[in-house]
Amino acid sequence: MVAVFDEFVGYFRTEPGFCRLWYNPAYFVSIKTREREADLIVLRLLGRKLTKLGLLDTFDVEVEFDMIVLFSQLEALLGLAFRVDPHGDPKTLDKTREIIRMQTALMVTAAGHRKPRVASRAVAVAG
Repeated sequence: MVAVFDEFVGYFRTEPGFCRLWYNPAYFVSIKTREREADLIVLRLLGRKLTKLGLLDTFDVEVEFDMIVLFSQLEALLGLAFRVDPHGDPKTLDKTREIIRMQTALMVTAAGHRKPRVASRAVAVAG
């Protein structure tokens, strides 16, 4: 998950228009009714990919919800990092990576209380 986040950071740094578009309130107001559907499509595609890579044992409703919460946090923190510094505030980005690792660990821990859903390899990848 940290690697995916770092790819977004790199894209924000190399494509300034992407950052402006991503956080343009006028743009998001115009698609508010479709935003949730679009987010779910992206999450489901990512879930399938992570399952194929062996990083998730299964992609169910509980995992989907965990990922929605995590991505909402990451999106807000990514926006904050690039509002503070056009190249991404290092302190905010480091804290975000820490949150990714903690959330991933919680997802793995939670798997012990529900049916197994996050592969053990995910802990190594998250760290």
